[in-house]
Amino acid sequence: MTGEKIDFTKDSEYIRLYGHPKSVHIEILEKEVEHLKTLLREHATGHIHTAIGVLETRIKEERDKLNLENATNNWGHFFSGGG
Repeated sequence: MTGEKIDFTKDSEYIRLYGHPKSVHIEILEKEVEHLKTLLREHATGHIHTAIGVLETRIKEERDKLNLENATNNWGHFFSGGG
């Protein structure tokens, strides 16, 4: 990276960085959580519980950003005379 600021609220920036849209990124994180849950055992899997918690927090953050972005785009369309 060249020190440029990346605007992660824009899906185009997400695609440029990750190679897929934010919604796909969320799906990938959800699949990872599903997989980690299959690894849980009664003992010695605290680190997996922690990883699941971290990923679930990230999923919520990304969903919130995506919902905000969609709402902003919809209102912008409305106010520009398109809706």
